[in-house]
Amino acid sequence: MPTKLKAVIGIYLASMVLDGLWLLQDSSATKVWIRLVIGALVVVFLLRGSEGMRSIVRGFAALGILFGGITVLQAVSLGLGDTVGLIVLATGLFGVAMSAFTFWALGQEDVQAWMASRSLGE
Repeated sequence: MPTKLKAVIGIYLASMVLDGLWLLQDSSATKVWIRLVIGALVVVFLLRGSEGMRSIVRGFAALGILFGGITVLQAVSLGLGDTVGLIVLATGLFGVAMSAFTFWALGQEDVQAWMASRSLGE
């Protein structure tokens, strides 16, 4: 398995851990349960070498870049003088970086080749 793909799966697993911690505080958070289930499905299908899931995740990563960029622009336009502004900026920048890395990694030839061979059972 290419290191880039391991990193992408690590990002999803870290997100799932954070969602799990949130659920320890509020187990009725339906949105978090949905995110947790979707994250688990993404990891399973990426490990199985699903080309369809690779394409879907790349599409959502592109949207993450777009919406993260919008968040960064909003944070800058609202001002960074307070803690909330800095948190919004950091969240937006982290979202853009994470999404950009995921988009790039899943588009690399070695990742595509590994996933193709995995899906064919090689």
